[in-house]
Amino acid sequence: MVDSKITMFGRQFGLRHSPMVESVLYYPHPLTKGGLIVVLANDTGDLLDLVGEAYQQAPSGLSLHCLRHRELFQLTLPGIFAPPFSVNERPHLPYFLKHKGTVLFGQDWRGAIQPKTDPGVLLIGHIEGCMDSLRRYGILPALLRREYDELAAMLEQELIYLMSTALLLHNQWDVSLATLPELFWRYFPDEQLHEIWQQFGKSRQQIKEEPSETAYHLVWLFERFLYFLEGYAS
Repeated sequence: MVDSKITMFGRQFGLRHSPMVESVLYYPHPLTKGGLIVVLANDTGDLLDLVGEAYQQAPSGLSLHCLRHRELFQLTLPGIFAPPFSVNERPHLPYFLKHKGTVLFGQDWRGAIQPKTDPGVLLIGHIEGCMDSLRRYGILPALLRREYDELAAMLEQELIYLMSTALLLHNQWDVSLATLPELFWRYFPDEQLHEIWQQFGKSRQQIKEEPSETAYHLVWLFERFLYFLEGYAS
C-alpha cells in the first residue's frame, strides 16, 4: 500500500502540470524508502522551476528523479557506489519499479526501465566504492575520531548492502533487510565468507569491552570479505 502523501503528490503534481508531466511513478526499494520518478515530455523547455517545485512538494525521505521521456535510459545506468555518503539505488531500481512500482499519474513507463548493466560490473563497482570512498571517508575518520561503535555499525550495514548487490549475480533482486543475509548464504555457500561473517558477529558484540582492538579487527574482517567476494565478480 502506497502512502497517501505519495499518492496525493503524484496525482496533484501531474494534473497541475499536464501535459508537460507525462507520468509520475513510485518505486519501493529494499535498502531505502524508495523514490519518485517524474517523466516529462520531450519538448519541455526550462525545467528549473518545475523541478524545483517537485523537490519542494515531494514527501521527504524519498529519492526524486525528474527526467524527460528521452532521458529515461539514465535510470538504467549503474549509478555510483559512494559509501558511507549514500546508498546506490540503481542496481535494484529497475526490478522494483517494474514488479512492485505504482503509477501515480499518467502513462505507465515501468517496463521501459530495464536493467542493462552486467551484475558482475555492479559488484565490482560496489567493492571499489568500499575500497575508495568507504575507506577514505568512513573507516579512517571513524578510527581517528575513535568512534568505534559507529564504525562497527557502518561496516555491518555495508556488508549487508554488498550481499544484496552480489545476489543480483543469481537474479535475486527481491530482497529486504529482513531476508539478508540468510538469502545470501543460500546462493553463496562459501565457507570462507561465512566464517568471516560469523567472526564479525562475535567481534561486534565485544566492541564495548575492547573498543580499539575490536574495531581494527572488524576492519580487517571487512577487508577480507571484500577480497573473497571480489572473486565472484571476475
